[in-house]
Amino acid sequence: MIKHKGISGVKETSSTDGRVDKVADSQSIVIMARLVRILSMVEESKHCENMQGPCKNEEWQKNFEERAMCFVEQYTSTPVLLYMGKKILKTNLTNNGTYTLNENIADYGGVQLALKAWRNHQITHGSEPRFDAMQDFSNEQAFFIGYATHWCGRYSLDQTIYRLRTDEHSLYNFRVNSVLANIPEFAEAFHCAPGTHMNPKKRCSMY
Repeated sequence: MIKHKGISGVKETSSTDGRVDKVADSQSIVIMARLVRILSMVEESKHCENMQGPCKNEEWQKNFEERAMCFVEQYTSTPVLLYMGKKILKTNLTNNGTYTLNENIADYGGVQLALKAWRNHQITHGSEPRFDAMQDFSNEQAFFIGYATHWCGRYSLDQTIYRLRTDEHSLYNFRVNSVLANIPEFAEAFHCAPGTHMNPKKRCSMY
């Protein structure tokens, strides 16, 4: 999260449930995180073609632009938060959803591809043996924890401002929370109440 004088840094993927911390460094979680990242990279290699390549037809182009605009509005309107101890404060900083659009769509598509590949792996090879720290999590919960822990990180206030101005990738917490909020399977896996931040009434989708 954001780190500043008098402000303690907090992992962006922190949870009120301490069980997550116990499994974040486990080998299985690391493997799943790498799988997600590899497939995300595959998706990133495709996003330039999706965004800049020739359109199939006028109707396809209009549909694509409407779906893309949903991501632009969502990422731009999501507040950049400041963490001061246990307090969460809104800032006047904003994420440029237009500037980060290509990468936001790539993150979304990468997780979708990874989830599909992981499910196919489960069907073909069955579930992996469970270890003690993971007994309380379902297989799909473990998958999403693996993705989230990949983006654990901290920013100083200056780093946050610099990245918002120059980086085509969104901040780490956007790459976790905003991506997973758009994936219904996450809300189903963690039983998120309808209408909450991670199970919103309106989702963005490219499919």
